[in-house]
Amino acid sequence: MQEARVELATALQQTMLPTLPEHLPGLEVAARYRPSRDGPDIGGDWYDAFVMPDGAVALEIGDAQGHDVDAAAFMGQVRASMRAIAAHEPDPATVLTRTNELLITMGAARFASCTMLRIDPGDGRVTGASAGHP
Repeated sequence: MQEARVELATALQQTMLPTLPEHLPGLEVAARYRPSRDGPDIGGDWYDAFVMPDGAVALEIGDAQGHDVDAAAFMGQVRASMRAIAAHEPDPATVLTRTNELLITMGAARFASCTMLRIDPGDGRVTGASAGHP
């Protein structure tokens, strides 16, 4: 029964994480995610990489509070919100600010930390912002 719970939790969390794009301008990206196998806990850790409308590449990594199904669901909300906001806002600091504002209006009972980078493949310039993520 414990093994079935761990497998279910792992499958849920894996479906919440993105498939990284095969082609990003000027970059090769890879991710390895190894969830805990000690119990049914799943976490709110996430990563994402995508091309922004202006051709820049966005990279993000973060962690939503908790180790349960609610943490995984909240992580999905944060990751999707950041991606949606980044489609209209190229500055990582503004993306994080607007994501925070959105989560506040939703009455989110949890918090998340994250870091977002924007890489311009044309000139190699990297800008980033961190919301408490080491």
